[in-house]
Amino acid sequence: MIKLNHKKVKLCIVQAFLLCLFLLASCQSQKKGDGSSNAFSSSIEIPKNRKTITFAVPNVTAIHDDYLKKFNEALLRDGHPYQLEFQWIDMDHYHQLLREELQKTKVDIAFLGTGDQSDKNDVYETISKGLVYNLDEILWKEPGKQLYRSIPQKLWEAVKCDRHIYSIPQTYVDDGGIYAAFNKKYFSSEVIENWDGSIEGIDKMIQSVSWDQKDGYPFQYLLSGKAFEEMIGCKISNGLLLDYATKTIENPLKSEKFLNYFQKLDQMKKTGFLDPSVAYVQRGRDPKEEQAVKEGRFLVALAWGKQVEDIFLSENIAIKRLSPVLPSRVVSSVGVSKNTTDIDATIDFLTLLYKDGKYANILLYGKENEDYKIVDGLVAYMDGAFIERFIVPQLFLNLFIQVHPKKDENYTENRRQEMFSFYENIKCSPFLGFEVDTTLLHNQAIDLTSFLNSLKAHSVDEVLQTTIDKLEKDGMDLYLQSVREQWKKFQQGS
Repeated sequence: MIKLNHKKVKLCIVQAFLLCLFLLASCQSQKKGDGSSNAFSSSIEIPKNRKTITFAVPNVTAIHDDYLKKFNEALLRDGHPYQLEFQWIDMDHYHQLLREELQKTKVDIAFLGTGDQSDKNDVYETISKGLVYNLDEILWKEPGKQLYRSIPQKLWEAVKCDRHIYSIPQTYVDDGGIYAAFNKKYFSSEVIENWDGSIEGIDKMIQSVSWDQKDGYPFQYLLSGKAFEEMIGCKISNGLLLDYATKTIENPLKSEKFLNYFQKLDQMKKTGFLDPSVAYVQRGRDPKEEQAVKEGRFLVALAWGKQVEDIFLSENIAIKRLSPVLPSRVVSSVGVSKNTTDIDATIDFLTLLYKDGKYANILLYGKENEDYKIVDGLVAYMDGAFIERFIVPQLFLNLFIQVHPKKDENYTENRRQEMFSFYENIKCSPFLGFEVDTTLLHNQAIDLTSFLNSLKAHSVDEVLQTTIDKLEKDGMDLYLQSVREQWKKFQQGS
């Protein structure tokens, strides 16, 4: 019987909003059981000689034993010559242990992992060691062609590493981007339309009108994590700043656009435009600030993600969106082990799992109208209670668009269609296909994170030089030089 391990999830991923959900979800288990139930009575005996496909995932991935059995029953009933089992790997040492497992013949498929606290590019290391398949040619013939067509082409571009596809991209429907809300009582449609998308532009707009300080702060900053990247046109990853406009790689603390952004926020705190207690990389949104926005007690507000539309409902609010840029999706993707014993069967299985929701729903929820039912378009237990959002299994198994939505998920009738339409016109990072070799990365990313976190209690100028000194001590110059050389070679096509 599969044993579930609900250890505390310790990870730091590119999109910080997911981290909060991980920590919540890892403390939960499915309402129907924790994987140790003996209530299941199999109606079909699984032949012992069936091919087993092994999927390596972190040990915090809660999959009910009964649902796995019903999943394998469905495969057998439909004439598929394989069954699924999981290889549980300790989350705390996931990347190291995964590479050891991939060197064996047992694992067929693997969640390649997320970033860690030090921001090392462990997924790139796994790929560069030749432990997973280059899928380029496999995706051009059946059944790989069906798998390729089931995911937007731009996501396949985003998962390229050194210009090749080694993994299946994470299909989380990222409806992000920064949303700016403007109070139409104070700004004309023309002024709002002419906002250039910059923090400087917001500052000028606020300065142009009178504001009664008793009404609160005119600027409400509801961004979380690294969402501010969209404001300055860059990606901050692996301790470095990748500038989309100049296509250069920089030390963030020597980037003018990076420093100017936070220095402007510091200035707005001093002038009384922004609450001095606001953290620039806060986790989630402050309910107090949300309430001020709902009541219209602001001039301009910034927030991240489509869900913020819920707090921008007043007819006196105009919303503008800064469309996100698609960055690398190599992190949190799913790879095929180079040692899989039957690549055709493995790809056929992945096509079944990711092409539609028939099997994925069984794996996550069990059998419809026996283990769960659909109520108002959402997954519910048989007693009618909605299943809470439980993102960890969906993330590690890459099952977002195939399965029925749960409570608190952005629900659409056709999430696959939504995903395709979302990525159809999205801008792509000029760094797609390039993955940073973090061999020389030491504490630089940790130093940078500490700097960002300190900006709630300190100004940029108060902590800047100290952090620069730390970065130099930790080898930032040598690390930056090595990555720049790597980027130059990539551009040259070598």
